[in-house]
Amino acid sequence: MARLTGSFYFKLPVSGNLVGEFTNDHEDCILTESATLNGISTDFSGQYESVWQDGDPQMADLKIASIPNTKKFQLIWTGLNNGKNYKGEGFLVEGGLLIGHYTNT
Repeated sequence: MARLTGSFYFKLPVSGNLVGEFTNDHEDCILTESATLNGISTDFSGQYESVWQDGDPQMADLKIASIPNTKKFQLIWTGLNNGKNYKGEGFLVEGGLLIGHYTNT
């Protein structure tokens, strides 16, 4: 599998679900992603069901967890219907956005 590297941002609306955009070195455009919260979240951390389109509709389980003793978050997308998994790292910026980078695993 070819290495893929990309970047993303997520917003956290009042609903607790995530909305955002991403791009990577295999795409020529900026794409949208949304994730529905499964349970409770206070600061982006939690379990989500994430969906996006990159040619075909994609769905994955997304786990976001704060990294202890840092101001960063780890993101892991698993269970994709295309057989790929992704891992990323992000941090909060002014305006309440979680921004970061990701790669396939």
